[in-house]
Amino acid sequence: MHVGSNYSIDLESTEYILQRNAVPVTNNPGLARIKCPLFVSIGRHGFFSTKELVNIRNSFRMVEKHNKHSYLYEVEGTHHVHINDPEILAGPINEFLIKHYLK
Repeated sequence: MHVGSNYSIDLESTEYILQRNAVPVTNNPGLARIKCPLFVSIGRHGFFSTKELVNIRNSFRMVEKHNKHSYLYEVEGTHHVHINDPEILAGPINEFLIKHYLK
């Protein structure tokens, strides 16, 4: 928000604006339209708070209802787990690619 506003909003103020104005979406019909195979990985110690992780899981459940080829992997690590510990994701990514793209 700070950068996106061309720095017109102070960095310290962005947290309060987001807390005041951002609300979790409980019904996002666009998620039901995702039909391609989908691989999502999240480091448990990344940028998301516990509350945000719950919202992500709930949103992903909506995707899963309409797309049997969707996979959410929560792994130990930070947002940069794919860089710092690529072996953690190598197996799941390879399985996903083999299953959906090397038929």
